[in-house]
Amino acid sequence: MKKNLLKIALTLSIAFILSIVGCKKETIQTTSNDVASAQELETIINETDEKYNEVEVVDGGEDKEFYAENEGLPESYLLTEQDMDEAGFKRTVEKRFIRCIKKLELSDEQAKKLRMVLRSYEECKANDIKKHRFAYESLRNRIENIRKEYLAKLKRGDITREQFAEKMQLLRKDFVESLRKIKQSHASNLKMCYDKFIRGIKTTLTDRQWKAFIECYRG
Repeated sequence: MKKNLLKIALTLSIAFILSIVGCKKETIQTTSNDVASAQELETIINETDEKYNEVEVVDGGEDKEFYAENEGLPESYLLTEQDMDEAGFKRTVEKRFIRCIKKLELSDEQAKKLRMVLRSYEECKANDIKKHRFAYESLRNRIENIRKEYLAKLKRGDITREQFAEKMQLLRKDFVESLRKIKQSHASNLKMCYDKFIRGIKTTLTDRQWKAFIECYRG
């Protein structure tokens, strides 16, 4: 009888120890996943912020004006709730976000939540996007007017082509520096809005969907 009781006690003790070890392993694994997930979030947010702060300008000259693609705004900052509409899903040229979301087989409830997240994101960044575009358009017009003045001087023979080329280099520098200042004045708020947005996306998706979304969105 005593031997049986000892065996039972020993079995229970071993099972208890194994359960503790199992829980620790699970906790460690969960913590590891949480850290990796947090790193993924930070990476996406920082990459988009860096992309916004980059200044790429298409050079102007005799036949074309200076300009920046999408007014200097990355696609991630141009997302709107309308992109979730059926028309957005059928566009010939889709935004990367929409293309990646389409692959996830969202439930109706998830699609509804994503629309709400997008709506909040659109509202959060609306003022900064508007001010950025207004400042960009003013800058583009100013630079273009100066370019046309130099072009007129070139055609009249008031300046040589070498001098015109030098003026274009200076004008390009002006455009780049001015656009960089515009971006700097809105970068912080836009990053904050995007931070909330991407975290809202994560909480809406399952772990499997989030992993698939990350692979697609950053691919």
